[in-house]
Amino acid sequence: MGKINLLSQETIDKIAAGEVVERPASVEKS
Repeated sequence: MGKINLLSQETIDKIAAGEVVERPASVEKS
């Protein structure tokens, strides 16, 4: 579950930048 936590922080940053278009499933899998 540590990976999800690390990805969560990075995903939040990418979401704010709008760069989460090629891995949106990662956020939904969280």
